[in-house]
Amino acid sequence: MRNTIVILAMFCTMECLCNAAQQEPHDKNTVSSINLLFVFGMEEEKCGAVVAESKRRVEQLLKTTGVSPDLPFRKDMKRVKADQIIFLDGKDASPKNILNICREWDANMGKDGALLVYFVCRDAETAHRQMLYPMAKSKTDWGEGLLRKDVFEAITKNERRLTLLITDGCASDTTQYSGGEMSSWSSEPIYMFSAMLAYGQGKYNIRAASPAKNERPHGTPEMGTFFTNVFVNCMDAPTEDTGQFDMKSMVEELQAEMTNLFREVIDSENRQQNQTIMLW
Repeated sequence: MRNTIVILAMFCTMECLCNAAQQEPHDKNTVSSINLLFVFGMEEEKCGAVVAESKRRVEQLLKTTGVSPDLPFRKDMKRVKADQIIFLDGKDASPKNILNICREWDANMGKDGALLVYFVCRDAETAHRQMLYPMAKSKTDWGEGLLRKDVFEAITKNERRLTLLITDGCASDTTQYSGGEMSSWSSEPIYMFSAMLAYGQGKYNIRAASPAKNERPHGTPEMGTFFTNVFVNCMDAPTEDTGQFDMKSMVEELQAEMTNLFREVIDSENRQQNQTIMLW
């Protein structure tokens, strides 16, 4: 059975893009069937420029790491390519469409697959319910929302090697952790993002800010959202190919970099000191 890796990420922008990669024989330098869905809902005026920069950073990550299949890539690094990359925005980012994709991919993945869901959008927590609003247009018009737990349930009906939900918004659900596993791949350099796709294992629910501490996601038009900026900076770093990937260590690194970033950037509006990255 071929390995299957699916990545579903959700944000807030204005472009729909779908790239299908050529299927390649499974060998030590490739991982088969990687699908990526990014949803950018850049409809909201206040944070549209910030989210647009986050989208640009993610696109650059896919290019730099070679995950984007139709672009050239350096020959001295191990490559993990995607079969399909989809960007959604506006009406295409409806909760119904998102959940349908989650459920379809979850049902059709093998046990050796990996699935990542990544949100950058407005969210809220009321009566212990965590809601996501990928179609929000303003503070008063949030559009149709979807429950965060519904997304996590949609991608965890079936077991697989790696299931990862990340929200660059305000907080998360229960999950399980399992460390990486040794592989027969060689020790040539590999990008952190590619290593996560190839070797990551377990179920994870990650949120970029703590509602219990009244934290909110921060960002600037020049940097994008702070969490996605830190995530991209960590993921496009070359690393030794050890044939394994520790998800908890990745989260610890993200938190350290987030703390360093807040030391450099002054929040004059709310005096928020940090964002707590939460892992379940």
